[in-house]
Amino acid sequence: MRRFASRFVVTSPLILSGVLVALSACEDPRQAAEAENRSIVSEIIREAWNEGNLEVFPQFFASDFVYRDPAAPTATDLDSYRAFVSGILRRWPERSLTIEDMISENDKVVVKYEFRGVRSEGGTEEEPGTEATVSHPGIQIYRFSEGKVVELDDIWDALGAYQQAGYELVLSEGRDRQ
Repeated sequence: MRRFASRFVVTSPLILSGVLVALSACEDPRQAAEAENRSIVSEIIREAWNEGNLEVFPQFFASDFVYRDPAAPTATDLDSYRAFVSGILRRWPERSLTIEDMISENDKVVVKYEFRGVRSEGGTEEEPGTEATVSHPGIQIYRFSEGKVVELDDIWDALGAYQQAGYELVLSEGRDRQ
């Protein structure tokens, strides 16, 4: 009996690891899909936003992808979203998008993030360049279908970001100022 107890203590870590492997192999398919979706979102942020590699877009985004951002109303599909991100990468060469929180359920992943960047010199006629450092929070909601992002809603503090970059808020004429 003593030998059995000694043997059990020695082999129990092996038994425990075998049980853990068996349990992970029996993981709920929904949980596995949610974990995969979180991994894809992390990869998109790392590769596209932080590394500037937009070549990953076809790998992660569906061809019928829809983008919604009140601050960027012209970016609506994959091509215009790619152009939008490309413009940000060009104007903000020193940037990072940090995931502060990530929640997933079923086919959706929600990310709370913080964007930090230094605006490059130059700019465009519509957006003159500054050397301002900008930091703003945002929330992205990704929806997946068949392992690819089909929708992305992006809400961020555009007003705060533009003010930090040196822009002045000017109300246009003819607007009701109640």
